[in-house]
Amino acid sequence: MVGVNFYKKRYKKTSKKRKFIIAVAVILLMFFGVLFYINFVINPIIISISEARVKSLSTKAINSAVSEVLFDNYTYDDIITIKTTDTGEISFIQANSLAINKLSRELASVSQTKLDIIGEQGIGIPIGTLLGIPIFMGKGPEIRLKLNPIGSIACTFSSYFTQAGINQTNHKIYVNISSNVNVVLPVSAKQVTNTSQILICESVIVGKVPEVYLNSDSLDTMLDLIP
Repeated sequence: MVGVNFYKKRYKKTSKKRKFIIAVAVILLMFFGVLFYINFVINPIIISISEARVKSLSTKAINSAVSEVLFDNYTYDDIITIKTTDTGEISFIQANSLAINKLSRELASVSQTKLDIIGEQGIGIPIGTLLGIPIFMGKGPEIRLKLNPIGSIACTFSSYFTQAGINQTNHKIYVNISSNVNVVLPVSAKQVTNTSQILICESVIVGKVPEVYLNSDSLDTMLDLIP
């Protein structure tokens, strides 16, 4: 009887140990299963949605910044100076580097401020959307993702000439603003880069524009060019 009781106790201990190991194994499998699901199913959906949302919000913020900075502050004549001869021929076209640099700083500063506001608000994604099933899209409570504008707003300017008529040339100046925003995801982070090109001013130039300007698409290459 003593031997039987001994084996019964030993069996119970072994059984409890086995159940404990199985329970731990199941918990670990569930844990890694959840991580796998988040990383390979949910994360790609979040990345796709958040990238589109961030680009849209960044574009709106930058457009708002451009409107705010340019409103009654800058005109074509503030940025470009055109000199003509007595016969009406263009002697030189000069970009105002001081005005361009001032405009670039203001645009970068205001754009960064507006992006910071977006970063504080973050973006919300409904839980139903994360399932990737069309019927659940946009349903359920939202999870809010944190945004972190990196602070690397870059402004460049482009200049384009197009024929507008007989002896007339349409000159358009665009600002290209690039922004970087970090989206903090459940198990990683995604950096979203967005570039917006916005027309800031244009003018019709009467007279023949020398080829040296027609072939230049950057204001930097227009500085102090004399044909």
